[in-house]
Parts: sequence; structure tokens; C-alpha cells
Amino acid sequence: MKVVHLKPGVIKYCTEEKLISFKRNNQLMEGIQKSLNTFLEKKRKEFPRFYFISNTEMLDLMSKDKEIPLIEPFMPNLFEGIAKFDVNPDSHESIVCGMISRTGEKVPFTRPPKFRKTFEIEVIL
Repeated sequence: MKVVHLKPGVIKYCTEEKLISFKRNNQLMEGIQKSLNTFLEKKRKEFPRFYFISNTEMLDLMSKDKEIPLIEPFMPNLFEGIAKFDVNPDSHESIVCGMISRTGEKVPFTRPPKFRKTFEIEVIL
């Protein structure tokens, strides 16, 4: 950044070396983007409900997959009738007891799933 400050003109700063570095970094970014898209497509094939959310939302959801309150905002986009989860507040573990619709109707689960430390979000959903 100091060099850019000393040479404010883009043309002066863009040496052949910088241009080669820029092109190489651009190719790396394209490779990363392609790998990310391949990963997200694989997840969508495993759990088709992910087709209803954007790549950004999907990454956001996957990064918050262990925090029930943080994944609830994604529920209406993934499942039309589900607004949020009914969570047992008395439990030391995060136990989802059921689901709650947009109209407030509660549907209890017969066997509540437990959120473990390691899992994939599509397993829970």
C-alpha cells in the first residue's frame, strides 16, 4: 500500500510483475469459486431443499449449523410452513421438541433430534 501511495497513478504502479501476480491470483480465485460451487451443488443434490436458498444463504446456514436460534431465520425459505423450532429450554443440550408454523401452530416430534457437536445441517433438516 505504501508503494501505491507513493505512485498514485495505476499505470505507473502496474508493472509486468504485478500484472502476472494479479492474473495468477485471479486464476486462483476462479479455481476457489469453481470448487465452492461444486461443493454447494453436491450439498444441494444431497438435500434438494437447499435449491430454495442462495449460495450466500447456504454458506451462512452451514456456518451456523450448531446454533438453533441462528438457523431459524432460514426455515421459511427451506420449508414453506415452518417458521421456527420448539426448543426445550430446560435441557442442557439443544433438544428440538417440535416445529412451529407461521400461524403459531405447534407440531411436536415423537423422537426429538439432538444437535450434536459434529453433524451436517441437512441431517437435522
